[in-house]
This record gives sequence, C-alpha cells and structure tokens, in this order.
Amino acid sequence: MKKIILILSILAITGAAFAQNDIQLSQQINNRIVFNPAATGQSGCYNFTLLDREQWTGIKDGPSTQLFNFNKYFKTTKLGIGLTMIYDRLGVEKSLNVKASLAYHAWLTDKMVLSFGLGAGILNKSLDGATLTYEDPTDPYALIVKKSKLMPDFDFGIEYNWLGLNIGASATHLVTSIKKSSSFKVPRHYYAYAKYAIRVSPSVEIIPALSWNNLGKVHMIEINTMVGYKDRFTAGLSYRVNDALVIIAGVKLIDQVRLSYSYDIKMGSLKFGSTKGSHEVMLLCRFGCNDQGALHPRFFN
Repeated sequence: MKKIILILSILAITGAAFAQNDIQLSQQINNRIVFNPAATGQSGCYNFTLLDREQWTGIKDGPSTQLFNFNKYFKTTKLGIGLTMIYDRLGVEKSLNVKASLAYHAWLTDKMVLSFGLGAGILNKSLDGATLTYEDPTDPYALIVKKSKLMPDFDFGIEYNWLGLNIGASATHLVTSIKKSSSFKVPRHYYAYAKYAIRVSPSVEIIPALSWNNLGKVHMIEINTMVGYKDRFTAGLSYRVNDALVIIAGVKLIDQVRLSYSYDIKMGSLKFGSTKGSHEVMLLCRFGCNDQGALHPRFFN
C-alpha cells in the first residue's frame, strides 16, 4: 500500500503524467464538448451532462472526477453556448476547472456543418504537501504546506459533421507549453477524433470511432465501437492502447434522458492487485425543445 500511495503522489506532483493533467474519461468520444469547444451546441434544447468517474477503485486516494456540462444551440445566430465544470482529485492534488464555451456553426449545406469553438475560464489547482512524507525532511524543495494557484485557461477547436460522419481536433490549456508547465500549470494538450454512424437496418446502428490524445511525447490512442438498437439501447467496447479495455452500456430511459455506464479493465504497465477497476456513470438530459430546437446532427451520438 505504501508503494501505491507513493505512485499516486508522484502522479499528482509531476507534470509528465498524461492522464491526470487533463481528466481521463472512458466515454470521451461522447463528451467531446469537454475537450473541444467546437462541439458546443448539440441541439436547440437545453442539454445537460452529469458524470462521475471513480478510477482505480479499491486504491486509497485514487483518481476521482465529477463533471457538469450545459450547452444549447441557437438557430438564428448559428451559435452554441456552453458551461463546463470539472472537479478532479488524485492523491494530494485537487483541481477545479470552470469554462464557458462559444461555437460558431457554419452550415455548408442543410446536412453539413463546420464548427469553430473557443473556451475560456479558470483553473484552480491545489497540493496538500502536509500529508506527504519525504525521505529527506530537510529537502529545501519539499512541499510541506497546502498550496494552491488560480490560472486563466483557454481552449480552441474545430469540428466537421456530415450525416453520420464526425471529425474534430482541438487544443486545451493554450496558455502553457509543456516546457513551462509545473505542478500548478497544466501544459497544452492536443486531441483529434473521428467516428461514423453506419445504419445497418432500421433498428440497428454501428458507430466505430478513433481518437488520439497528445501531451508532448506521450500519445494515447483509443479504438471504440458502439452498437445502438432502436435508438434506445447501446453497448460497445473501447480499447486504449497499452492501457485498458472498456465495457460500455447505455439506455434511453425516456426520450429526454439517457443513462450510460462504463467499466475499465486495466491492461497497461500500471497494475494494482487490489484495484477493482474504474467505474464511470454518465447522465445525459435534454429539455425545453421547441420549433427553434430541431436536433443538431450529433445529439446523443
């Protein structure tokens, strides 16, 4: 257990650990708004997302993430607006990220749209050094008190949608390069993804997807395939290369509400015998739809 706590502490205070700079989500492909402001504006309805992720369950002080997102598309101005709040905890590190996003949707045809988005907000990170134990208590660089820092935060992205095809790219934390990053300054991350919905019958749809995340020399590739039945039930698998196999299942409870769950089976080099895997629960809701709120091509995709 001491080794596990040590690893968690290293991940918390080191800028090189990819997954815990930006949050890691197993259902990332369905949460593009979190990483790409160009995805803001899924429909003219009021769209809400609530998510809880408990990573490496069974490990004390393992990563825990809670997320809230709101977004809406305005047909008359071709603008999507949104708000995202993320709370993340890993060992002695805690962070709160609050961002507003704005996306302009350039409709190339009635079924083809190219979106440009900008996110702006604040990022507060804190480290509780008082809970750490050092081999050398006299180390002048040792953090022995609780310290926090508030920083401005900006994202930018683009996204293309045509019928069932969805392609996007974005960069988060534009202010800080990896060379200037620190325990309190999150470095720039890059994202790219593509997915395509294939209608194989009136009742069945298959959606393969591929995503790439980058931080410096660290790359994370995820291959995902989801199957939807009558637009009510979904099930699928994701594979994060050299990291984890993810099982995903979802159900549309009513027309306005969808519930989704995923479970990670750890497969990478970081394995703990006492962990029970990672769990992620997501609730998607939409309300207040009207004549101005016709569905955007990517809602609930």
